[in-house]
Amino acid sequence: MATITRTILNEGPSKITIHLSLLSDGTQGELVDYNILDPTADFTPQLTRDDQLTLLCAWWGTSWFDVVLKFDALVPEPKWTFSRDCSNYIDFRSFGGLKDASGTDHTGKVLITTNGFEPLGSQGTMIFEFRKN
Repeated sequence: MATITRTILNEGPSKITIHLSLLSDGTQGELVDYNILDPTADFTPQLTRDDQLTLLCAWWGTSWFDVVLKFDALVPEPKWTFSRDCSNYIDFRSFGGLKDASGTDHTGKVLITTNGFEPLGSQGTMIFEFRKN
């Protein structure tokens, strides 16, 4: 089974920053709509499913795989693709961030889906900063 370690680095009244470490064992395959953040379980105080998150900025480094960040709903809403085999930083704050605008059956969860993660040794590190709306 893949090793996925999620750490909340910082949480305040208006923002949360999380760190993900991903390592493939070569048997699990792709991560599909894997929940990395749940407003009803991961926040203090707990957010409601009607609260929305906005992606403010992200740092990432991946080896052998892409990652698509999505906001969960009946049909999860893709927001950004983090390209394989690179390290990078992206800042969306200049225009207010990438807001969760998912529609029907919105849950507030943040999901990731991978492409190319299945080979043994695929690994990556990601840090996301979200604003609580």
